[in-house]
Amino acid sequence: MAETGTAESVGTLSPLGAVLKVVNSSYFFWTVLAVPSIPLILQLVEGSQGARGRSPAHEIVELSGVVATLLLLAALALSPLQTIFPRSGVLAWLVKRRRYLGVAAFSYSVVHVVFYFVDLGNLREVLAEFSTPLILTGWVALFVFVPLAITSNAVMARAMGWRRWKTLQRGAYVAAVLVLAHWLIVEPEPGPMIFFGVVAALEAYRHWRYLANRNASASPVRS
Repeated sequence: MAETGTAESVGTLSPLGAVLKVVNSSYFFWTVLAVPSIPLILQLVEGSQGARGRSPAHEIVELSGVVATLLLLAALALSPLQTIFPRSGVLAWLVKRRRYLGVAAFSYSVVHVVFYFVDLGNLREVLAEFSTPLILTGWVALFVFVPLAITSNAVMARAMGWRRWKTLQRGAYVAAVLVLAHWLIVEPEPGPMIFFGVVAALEAYRHWRYLANRNASASPVRS
């Protein structure tokens, strides 16, 4: 009887254990990442014009672009934040799922591009705008994103080798700079600079810590 009771207690999760199992599931994280798509879907279903009389497609272009940018910045900020708060369990949990953030950012970028086509209405206008700084920076950022999203999984990381995979993934910083230029051309306001400036400052601090630790370890030990 004692063995049966032990087996039942092991096989049955506590309420906290059940919650943690759900939270640690990749499905839960993808559900959270899908939440920003709700206003996009509502905008599409309602079909109403925005506050400034813009089409629903234009509103979706703007919203999806903001979401994609914020997810990209969140993914880039995790490593520097973990350097500052190395004992944070929340940051450790998020770092393990950083690739999900990158793929989600790419997905919202695709939505951004698709509804950009819908908003313009024809290929001629798309091609006419292609070479303008506003559009060109966005397209190049998307093209940089494509190989990052394709290789953002454990299978590709093993196939490429950690060093080459890591080098490729650093292209996210190039994409971030292009996205910043794209955003500033659309809205030359201080808001984008603040977001990107915070991430840049965090990244600069991380590199400073890395160099300081390397120099300290390389210095000869004095008696």
